[in-house]
Amino acid sequence: MKIAVIGIRGIPIIYSGFETFTEVLTIELAKLGHQTSVYCRSKYIPVGKRNYKGVKLISLPNIEKKNFGTFSHSFISTIHACLIGKYDIIFYLGVGNTPFSIIPRLFGTKTIIHIDGLDWRRKKWGIIARTYLRLSEWLTTVLPNRVITDSQYMVSYYKSKYYKDIDCIPYGYFPKSEYKNSGILKKYKLKKRRYFAWVGRIVPENVLEEFIYSFMRLKNHTIKCVVIGDDLYESTYKERIYQLMKRDQRIIHTGFIKHSEELSLVAESLAYIETKRSGGTHPSLIEAMGTGALVVSNDNEANKGVLENTAVYYSNKNGTKNLTNVLERIILKKQSFNNYRKAVKKRAEKYYLWNKIIRQYESLFTKLVN
Repeated sequence: MKIAVIGIRGIPIIYSGFETFTEVLTIELAKLGHQTSVYCRSKYIPVGKRNYKGVKLISLPNIEKKNFGTFSHSFISTIHACLIGKYDIIFYLGVGNTPFSIIPRLFGTKTIIHIDGLDWRRKKWGIIARTYLRLSEWLTTVLPNRVITDSQYMVSYYKSKYYKDIDCIPYGYFPKSEYKNSGILKKYKLKKRRYFAWVGRIVPENVLEEFIYSFMRLKNHTIKCVVIGDDLYESTYKERIYQLMKRDQRIIHTGFIKHSEELSLVAESLAYIETKRSGGTHPSLIEAMGTGALVVSNDNEANKGVLENTAVYYSNKNGTKNLTNVLERIILKKQSFNNYRKAVKKRAEKYYLWNKIIRQYESLFTKLVN
């Protein structure tokens, strides 16, 4: 099959979970003999780079503004894909790309939209963007050939709101026998099981401040807090988080780091903290499960759907206070948490291995084309 992906900045991994997913999906499908292409924004891809591990990279320009970057690039990419690419399937990432999905269908190309949560709920969007995203969400029920999500929560949401059945294929992880990387611990002067870890973009819907405030309420201990990740765009929220982290010397902000280093920090942590609650599944959560880390998560339905009974939960109601209590329990070891580590890893191995998930995508694509 000839498959194109539209809707991200590019690969290798640059920024988000969608890019992590795209990189894995396209590379693994290429290994299985399919022709895969990724439409990339010119700014993020070196001039002349046209191939990455068997995946064709197509670099096109866009309007480099927060609210128009994806929109403009997806439109240009769609025109290119229809007139030049001649693909069997165009796979759009993000609900905001839904309006473009009708154009390839006019050329006889199958289209799929991948949705990873309720985008219109994200706090970073203004009223116009939220209205557009809500309209796009409704259009997913009529324009593309298929809709895919990574979250059972979104399956239930579409069923109850639109009476529409959509496909659910989760994100995955690659198993490793070892996640130890003494070099990264040494770099940040960390000791195994003596720090909490958080991974993600510093954007409002990931609610990082909930973890930081909870951690800062913990007194008289040597446990540290490691925040892994950043955001490409400047914002008042990001600046507020930066200033907040500076108030406590126990807080370490790594920014964007190598993927292997991120996994090592998560694997060796006392616990991985999941504060996100946008409605979708987060790749960083799946990967944390795969390392066998102790996962502490808010009781958002999407997160519970992924973790079930393999995590320690805290309530979203008065989240800071509840999370503080959980962190104190873990530090004081008022109970054994090894059973959670074993259970979460076992669940990851059963449901979230990439090799199984790639085969699900290949099967779905094949049925759609045929």
